[in-house]
Amino acid sequence: MNKPNTNLDLYNQIRAARENKGLPVENLDVKLDNYEMIGKTLYSAEKEKNVKVVKAHKQWHCGWYIVLIAIDDKNSHSTIFWRSIDCKDENILRRIDLAHERFFETSDS
Repeated sequence: MNKPNTNLDLYNQIRAARENKGLPVENLDVKLDNYEMIGKTLYSAEKEKNVKVVKAHKQWHCGWYIVLIAIDDKNSHSTIFWRSIDCKDENILRRIDLAHERFFETSDS
């Protein structure tokens, strides 16, 4: 096995090794039926309208993080990277930061 150049290279090597051994390699995804944000209304500053959180998932990619699925009044959905548990992926962490700049909980939640 070649020496990895980045954390992503290491991650891909681990996935390949797991696949070769017949172990699961898909991203872990756990539906969170009772997550505190489900049913809450968020204001999307970007779209200038409210969206309602209808689902939450705990996902794993270089660590765990929370993703929310929200819909607007036309049933158009938004995927919102909401919170890191122990995720180390810089792209996901940046998306979480952006979500908190773009979505705000409303008083009618």
